[in-house]
Amino acid sequence: MASGGSTGGFSWFQVAIAGAQAYNQYQGAKQQAYEYEAEKERTKLTARDKEIERRDRLLKALAARSVQAGASPTTLEGTPLALINADMKRAARDDQTAAAETAARIGSLDAAARNTRRMGKINAQTGFATSVASMFGG
Repeated sequence: MASGGSTGGFSWFQVAIAGAQAYNQYQGAKQQAYEYEAEKERTKLTARDKEIERRDRLLKALAARSVQAGASPTTLEGTPLALINADMKRAARDDQTAAAETAARIGSLDAAARNTRRMGKINAQTGFATSVASMFGG
């Protein structure tokens, strides 16, 4: 064994560098996963804001229909009632579509975060093992 802690192509300094590189790679993956989590939270907030806007539009449409119905000598039967029902069905359909889109986006971000963390660990371990193996001529 040579002095200075090295034998052949191996040194503890090189192992430490490989370890630091692996750790940095892992930390980068964790940071990316946190960014996916933050995007997921922003998606939830945006979806909530859009839902509030859709409900506000529905209430305005229903209020306008009520004003129209009140101003005319007819009752809320037939066409005015059909229009109100159509507005409510359209709003319900829009809510369902938006909820499905939001759920899909959140699921996608969750999967991306999980995969990023997993791949960060795998890549860090593989990179470290490869670096150490190359020190031993492998």
